[in-house]
Amino acid sequence: MLARLQRAGAYASGFGRLTLGLFPWAPSSGPVSASAITPALLTKALGDSFPGGRIRSFEAVDATSGTTNRHRLRLDWDGHGVGLPETIFLKSTALVGRNRALSAVLRMTANELAFYRHVRDEVPLVAPKAYGMVDGRGGRFLLLLEDLGAGGGVTPRLADELELAHFEALIDALALLHATFWDSPRFGSHLRWVKEQTHRPGYPMLSALFKACRRTVLRSDRPIPERVRRLTRLLSKERWTLARLFEQGPRTFVHGDTHAGNSFARPDGSAGFLDWQVVHQAHGVRDVAYMLGVSMSTELRRSHERSLLSRYVTRLADRGVQDLQETTAWELYRIFAVDAWDAVVTTAAFPGLQPPENVERAFARGVQAVDDLDSLAAVEAALARGSLV
Repeated sequence: MLARLQRAGAYASGFGRLTLGLFPWAPSSGPVSASAITPALLTKALGDSFPGGRIRSFEAVDATSGTTNRHRLRLDWDGHGVGLPETIFLKSTALVGRNRALSAVLRMTANELAFYRHVRDEVPLVAPKAYGMVDGRGGRFLLLLEDLGAGGGVTPRLADELELAHFEALIDALALLHATFWDSPRFGSHLRWVKEQTHRPGYPMLSALFKACRRTVLRSDRPIPERVRRLTRLLSKERWTLARLFEQGPRTFVHGDTHAGNSFARPDGSAGFLDWQVVHQAHGVRDVAYMLGVSMSTELRRSHERSLLSRYVTRLADRGVQDLQETTAWELYRIFAVDAWDAVVTTAAFPGLQPPENVERAFARGVQAVDDLDSLAAVEAALARGSLV
């Protein structure tokens, strides 16, 4: 009864945020759109990092829009401060009401701003630097970030065929992030805003959305192997049992959306992630399985997924995490691959979250990954024993 009441309360709260997100206007403590940015505001935001300069004007270029609105800003400086950047990156409120509402329900923008306020500086290599931010209501926000491309960095697309070295660098970044917060007592104190999956804001509504998207895709004419169809139906039938099951084991701070389109590479070969909107507590292997399942070409994944998983376990051990063995990691990997599958199912059934080319490439990779790994058998075994491993 208590669980039902809590779920009902979560639905009510989520519905309120959804309504505010759909509404065309909501109060805010500052600018939450690209059109509201001024040279004075940019000068103030960048003043601590780049003293001695004033921005006379700027130009917005390379705009894209999805769950957020994104621009690169080309800056015209008046001054001679050291290292004044020619460009910075701006993220702001989604233009489409449906995307804004999704962000509001799941508190995606609040998550990302909290990451930059409270976590990023502990693990600076895994994310770009933030210069300024505004937290609004109903999925409205503004975030000014270091433009990684200005220093020779690369931000790939999800549809790109990336080389093994990039995934090795991303494995190293995930191991750094996860080891820093592995089974951390701080989740009970100043990191208590980082919730477990089922306690994330809007999770009941997200679970219902996943169920609806699975049904839509299964009714479509997409080629899906029979055991992947059985897996997809099982994920809906046992969704609450599996959600609780997936929270077992040591938890850490996870990115939650580790596809390669949310990644970057620096000129020195190191790498990290963008878009920290769905951070939560989970087993670290979930981030690894999600990344490899949707981002690697099938041939590259088949050839290297075991060695990449071994690299992850070794990097964790190098940083003091000794309680994950490779055999255990492999079984968890087979199970958590369903997160990657659910992600591509959702983007296929919910147009506008990703460009069509990204959706189609990720769908082909994801369906093949859970089929190759026989994630159906792995999930069925976990349900039968009532534990992940």
